Amino acid sequence: MARRSGRAPVAAFQPANADATDGSWAAHGSRGALAVTDARTVGLDEYMSVPIHERPDEPQPFVGLNLMYDPKQRWYYFPDMQPDEALLFRLWDTDPSVPFPVAYSAIDDPTSRPDAAPRASVEARTVAFFG
Repeated sequence: MARRSGRAPVAAFQPANADATDGSWAAHGSRGALAVTDARTVGLDEYMSVPIHERPDEPQPFVGLNLMYDPKQRWYYFPDMQPDEALLFRLWDTDPSVPFPVAYSAIDDPTSRPDAAPRASVEARTVAFFG
């Protein structure tokens, strides 16, 4: 494997609410499961810049990227995560040969119980340095 250098911001998501009856994350027990894309199936042209907020004292608005839907995209979701599990994924990478970042979103899980509580999770972001 070739040695690489650079950096990549990484996100970690972990379920924060558990089923009150047995202390575990209930199978299909919350609304709003976390979904992530397979970055290899998303093209740069499928992202659009969207201002997140503008401030009068800043000449440029803070901009985020929203992903436009394409049926070729592959999405995966994790409805049965346990509180002792975490999902790690790359948000960006300085290596241009690596596929574009992983897009993520909460989705409505059609298999969740009608009385399911909304998903609660903890998100932490960090940066991985290579070199």
